[in-house]
Amino acid sequence: MTSATLQPTVYSLSPAMQRPTLVLNRNWQPINVARVARALILLWNGSAKVVDPVDYQLFDWSDWSQLVPDRDEPFIQSVRQKFRVPEVIALTKFDQLPTQSVTFSRRNVFKRHKLTCQYCGKQPGGE
Repeated sequence: MTSATLQPTVYSLSPAMQRPTLVLNRNWQPINVARVARALILLWNGSAKVVDPVDYQLFDWSDWSQLVPDRDEPFIQSVRQKFRVPEVIALTKFDQLPTQSVTFSRRNVFKRHKLTCQYCGKQPGGE
């Protein structure tokens, strides 16, 4: 047995599955950007709906899977059909904004004080 036969098979995502998808909360505020693969999982689970960027209509999985992609539109090919790639999804239950905090670091302290010494008021490089 060679070492080549013991190597695990590595699957890569298609370029369409790696495209970015804007994720909105329930109030339609942007909270994240996810890959299409993650967006489709949220759509399949019922945790999100697709927002059509043309007319802002909402689609769940059963409605979205019935739509036929246009000729110039990116799509995902399954065994039986083609699916449109969602550009924007809205979560159905999450209505908060993600908590964002600034990391306390030396660089951020200098940035906050505009590179000015708090003891003498001088900036580095200046006399």
